[in-house]
Amino acid sequence: NMDRDQFQVRHLQELHAAGHEVGCHTYGHTSVLRMDAGAMRMSLDANAAWVSDRLGGYRMTTFAYPFGDATLAAKRYVRGRFELGRGVRDGVNAGREDRGLIKSIGLESRRLPHYDLEGLMAETAASRGWLTAYGHDVSDAPTDYGCTPADLDRVLTLAKAAGLEIRPVGEAWTRMATSG
Repeated sequence: NMDRDQFQVRHLQELHAAGHEVGCHTYGHTSVLRMDAGAMRMSLDANAAWVSDRLGGYRMTTFAYPFGDATLAAKRYVRGRFELGRGVRDGVNAGREDRGLIKSIGLESRRLPHYDLEGLMAETAASRGWLTAYGHDVSDAPTDYGCTPADLDRVLTLAKAAGLEIRPVGEAWTRMATSG
């Protein structure tokens, strides 16, 4: 993806050891639009094995659709294999949500200025919902799909100011699903 390494195995292991959730993707970052059911299963099995081998048997419970692409068949498969799947459609998750394709905002420096972040945080708090964010990297010189440390700090500061809890996606889903 993007013709460059985005992390080393030790980075993944350090993040996991620090309590970060590791979610599943297709093994080669292939869109599910280009896979039949068998190819998707093989790709997810390969990714699960790769991650498990490097994280001491860790089992991923959430899935993120590469490019946000989803089909009805893929959503059915994801709902059967994972607790939830995340897309890239902007918005707050509140009330009944499709756990096979939850909404999320792009944590990307090129996109963040176009969001009303204060409004999103207020809407999340008022609806007793939850907001997820995605991105590829955090650095002083991020890729087109990443953000700077200052961008991330701003999002986290606004979320905390709105009284929102910061949690891994799977944990947030479990809390929302069991809160009625």
